Amino acid sequence: MPGHEWSGTVVELGPGTDPELLGKPVVGEGFRNCGRCAPCRRGDTTLCTAEYDETGFTQPGGWADELRIPARLLHVQPDGADLRAAALLEPAACMAAATLLAAVVPGERVAVIGGGTLGLLATQLLAASGPAELVVVDPRASRAVPASRFRGATGFYSPGAARAGSTWWWRRRARRARGRRRCGCAAAAAGWC
Repeated sequence: MPGHEWSGTVVELGPGTDPELLGKPVVGEGFRNCGRCAPCRRGDTTLCTAEYDETGFTQPGGWADELRIPARLLHVQPDGADLRAAALLEPAACMAAATLLAAVVPGERVAVIGGGTLGLLATQLLAASGPAELVVVDPRASRAVPASRFRGATGFYSPGAARAGSTWWWRRRARRARGRRRCGCAAAAAGWC
């Protein structure tokens, strides 16, 4: 059952779980790391050496009626939290970690590949670093407005729209690109769908 971005309310507890968790609004980490291997102990839980296990992929996900999640992977939300909005906390945290690792410096040129939810989150976070140019690349031209108006992109490139047009577009793009430096950072946020 798919759905790796979710939120909900704790309705049942497993043995040894803190009873205070019952009835709390929560979000959870999808990747079920072991917490014991060397990468986990140093905080690199996505590099866990245990067998791959993830909510929404190897375990039932957010489209299921109920989820069973290890309590250590839950993050309690404030009472009255908007659980629909809270479902985006996990992908936002992933993009925040990625943008911190990218260590973009002011004046750098940055490209974000993919203009979906993760790409737009990355664009918004990277814009705070003050890049000279922040370009979003996505085959769906309809994502240009959200990328620039709401997320801070300075440009948008849609390969699909370019192919549909005439060759003048490619010549103009090539002329504009001459003499420019390459991007110092490229963030891939394109799904496999």
